[in-house]
Amino acid sequence: MEPDILYHYTSLDALFSIITNIDYEDESNVSFTLRATHASFLNDLNEGRLLSEALRKLGVSEVMLWSAEAIQGYPFVLSLSELNDNLNMWRCYADNGKGVSIGLDKSILEELHYNPNEGKLVKCDYVTKEKLIDKLKDKDIDKIQENDFKPLDRLMRNDLLTYKDESFHAEKEWRISIFGIESNYRINNKEGLIIPYVEIRPPVAAIKTITIGPKSDFERNKFAISRFLRSKIPSCDLSRIRILKSSIPLT
Repeated sequence: MEPDILYHYTSLDALFSIITNIDYEDESNVSFTLRATHASFLNDLNEGRLLSEALRKLGVSEVMLWSAEAIQGYPFVLSLSELNDNLNMWRCYADNGKGVSIGLDKSILEELHYNPNEGKLVKCDYVTKEKLIDKLKDKDIDKIQENDFKPLDRLMRNDLLTYKDESFHAEKEWRISIFGIESNYRINNKEGLIIPYVEIRPPVAAIKTITIGPKSDFERNKFAISRFLRSKIPSCDLSRIRILKSSIPLT
């Protein structure tokens, strides 16, 4: 059974930026900003490469692959998970438990992101390189012809960011994948990187929960987050956004 809510693990700094940049026009038009990161800057070294490598193994030429990749633009990813309050996710993606997990309404994300040209919500398919080659054989890859880019372009747009190395299967990831050109850059001093990203602007109604990490001060952060949200969207009913405490006893 598919989940109703998907969770985005992030730092308190990122949550502060999300709330700061809430765009309030009127009660029926309130949005916030999330950032989809260029796929080359994610923590999986195989990110965005599995499909291309499998297609090469199946005989698709370098010229065809290069042309298809050039047509579609750069790949960007916003990562989500079926898992809320998960120790591994806190450690890897939420400042070692000092960040937050933002629960987002999956149905609202699906309405906004159903087209890969505008951003597509997909469930990751965890594979080995061998399993992926077998999957592609069932998709009539042998029918891709030189100088006919449409079938290959369609396959790359739909599936390039769907396949993920099976080593990450425990994360139960969903993602919004987007192809295009970066809208801005951010700096990650911890990793020593300047990172390109594109902005995604869902309605605030998509936010269902904010779970405060196990190594954060729950009571004071709950108070501050509630007040901060109220200052940005004073006329909206914020009681529907539940601010929760992690149940994991991490010190």
